[in-house]
Amino acid sequence: MLTELSIDRLTLRIANAAGHEHRVHTITTRAAALIGEELVALGRTLPADRPRHIPSLQPGPIGVDLARTDDETCARLLAASVIDAVRLRVEG
Repeated sequence: MLTELSIDRLTLRIANAAGHEHRVHTITTRAAALIGEELVALGRTLPADRPRHIPSLQPGPIGVDLARTDDETCARLLAASVIDAVRLRVEG
């Protein structure tokens, strides 16, 4: 089971978000909650011989049009990018 997650730094690059700056906190907070939920679920099903420590991770970029995309969808896309990168590292 994945028992500990430590994120030393999470860097987001947000471009062309003028007028949507106030949404960033809501989106990232929700994404963090979704990531936590997925990690717990992954930890419950991960075989004992799979890695439990990931020293660094580089999730793929996501592109969203903040003028056309709601906060929940943005958060889910961000979380999926992180979880996909984690799965690649621990599931192989």
